[in-house]
Amino acid sequence: MPPPLQRLGQRSLDWFIDQHLLGSYQPSGRFAKPRFSRPLIPEEFRRLAHYRNCVGALYRDRADWEFAYRLIAGFTLSGRKGGHEQLMLPSLYGRLPAKLEKVLEQLPFAFEQAGFQALAPNPGLRELRFRASGNCRVSDLPEPYGKWQQIQLGRPRWDERVELEVEAHCTLRGLSSAETGLAIELSAIAPPVLDDLARALSARLQARPPLPPPAPAYLLIQLDRAHRQGRLGDWIAPCMRRAARQLQQGTLAGALPAPSVTR
Repeated sequence: MPPPLQRLGQRSLDWFIDQHLLGSYQPSGRFAKPRFSRPLIPEEFRRLAHYRNCVGALYRDRADWEFAYRLIAGFTLSGRKGGHEQLMLPSLYGRLPAKLEKVLEQLPFAFEQAGFQALAPNPGLRELRFRASGNCRVSDLPEPYGKWQQIQLGRPRWDERVELEVEAHCTLRGLSSAETGLAIELSAIAPPVLDDLARALSARLQARPPLPPPAPAYLLIQLDRAHRQGRLGDWIAPCMRRAARQLQQGTLAGALPAPSVTR
């Protein structure tokens, strides 16, 4: 089983495909090295030919393919330094049914279950930061990322190692003596981690009923807002247009703000 951060990248891409916001694709599968020590065709040529096969609607739509590439790039350290997404999630999970001190105490344990480690806290501030990191080969990441590099950029990197990193910046505020508000800023677009966090935090806070995972419409609203604020490039626009069509057809619950979704 791949490490947690690699799985999170794949799960995040699958989330958009499952919501019918991206086309699906058929993986080529891991490249098998030749069994012979001196094959007639060099190994590198075999690898390029293996991954050049692009099957599925995602590869037929260049905008979808670029979205998938940039989504996964947001999980890499080089992608973060290149100015990739910062996703603000205000009022996440609504009103948490616990006082501020308890949420501050339990949030690190919930993030640890989701694969993150706490960074040094800011004394006296109601803020916490968490990070998940690791490294892998490009061939271990979802294939649309490596195939974009090979075919669209002309720079195949399948055997190179890449550093992975996702950070979460949490801000808490007391809403009452028994309720707390939580806002999270994520350095990558990772909807599944919010589902994982809802389950873990529900257990730690003994929330009854359990905290609901964020609705797709809520996440899309925040993506659209990030796009309009310039924190996401125009590569996100086709996804927003598709989400707007789903809302018009009644296949996606919630509402998106009118600006920019029809660009």
